[in-house]
Formats: sequence, C-alpha cells, structure tokens
Amino acid sequence: MKTKIFCVLLVALLAITCVCQASTRADVMFISATTSLSSSKTATFSAKLNNEAVRISVTKCELWKYEENGDWSYQYDLPTPTYVAQNTVSYATFCSYAANIGSGTYMIKTTFNADGYEITRNSNERTF
Repeated sequence: MKTKIFCVLLVALLAITCVCQASTRADVMFISATTSLSSSKTATFSAKLNNEAVRISVTKCELWKYEENGDWSYQYDLPTPTYVAQNTVSYATFCSYAANIGSGTYMIKTTFNADGYEITRNSNERTF
C-alpha cells in the first residue's frame, strides 16, 4: 500500500515539475517585454533579455477592440516596427498607429522575437 501511494506521489511530482519547466521555458530569453499604447495612438515597444541576442525585433502586432458584450475581438494585423536591434540585450522603439485606430477601447498584442525565441504580450488598454 505504501509503495502504491509513493508511486502516485512520485508521478504527480514529476508531472508538476514538467508543467513548471514548460511554462518557464518560453521566457528563458526574455527578462521583460512590454508594449505601451499612448493617448496619441503611439505604441512604445521594449524588451530586455537575459543574454545578448544577434537580432531582436517585433514580428507581429495585432489590434484588439473591446466590445460592448465584454469580449475582446481581433480587428487586424498592424504594421510592425521596422527597427531591429543587433548584438544587444535590449530593444526599444515606437510606432504611430493614429491612422489604424478608430474610436473605442483598444489594446495591441505584440510578439517579440530574439534569435528565434518568441514571447507575446498584451499592451495596456486605451480608450479613444
């Protein structure tokens, strides 16, 4: 009986360990990655890495709108910033989306890429 309980606990512990490792593996490269949407419809992108990367860039920007029913709905892909940081641990740039964002409450979902490692983050919500 004790052997069965021990085996069950061991399997559960291994499963928890695997889940924890999988959830942190995506962030092994990034210390932080943020997108901030300003009242002037300009997005500021920044990222900080644990180690130097050959290339850091933003590879995807999606515009999301808050609907009256309380759900967020995907609108369309926004142009990504053209800036690519090279041989560094940090990334910072901005992009104006005044021509892309109408009235309502919006956020931007951004994917950052550093030497093939990707992380996706949501910006703050902003009402226009």
